Amino acid sequence: MGGDRLLDDVDSALLAGLRADGRRSYLQLAADAGVSPYTARRRVQHLLDTGVARVAVRVNRDVVDGTRQAVIGLSVDGSTDPVLEAAGALVRLDNVVPCTGAYDMLVWVGFQDEGDLLRVVSEDIRALPGVRRAEVFFPLRTVKDTRG
Repeated sequence: MGGDRLLDDVDSALLAGLRADGRRSYLQLAADAGVSPYTARRRVQHLLDTGVARVAVRVNRDVVDGTRQAVIGLSVDGSTDPVLEAAGALVRLDNVVPCTGAYDMLVWVGFQDEGDLLRVVSEDIRALPGVRRAEVFFPLRTVKDTRG
């Protein structure tokens, strides 16, 4: 199952079952994929071992610690590589990704209040070498979030 091979129907069915409910048993996954529970367990383990899938828990910050989250679009001068590396080292940033479009990269940050966010933007993000512009976006509410 290397990077150049597509997933087969069984792998796709197993992944779809796990996306629907990551706590599904191998018995349930096997029934959905039309294979034995042993085969389901072996195939899921292979998907995990090869990095095709990973197990993750997403914590709802609003419920746990009352933090909010913002997405910040960054435009940079020159290569994005040094900025990506420096941003990746910032503990306060949850996600750092290069992208196409109006921004060169997007970062996600958790914050307690507007003063906290201002500190992160002014002291950490704008201090990154090569950052020309930073635009902050506040999600108003989550309608759908399937990231795992």
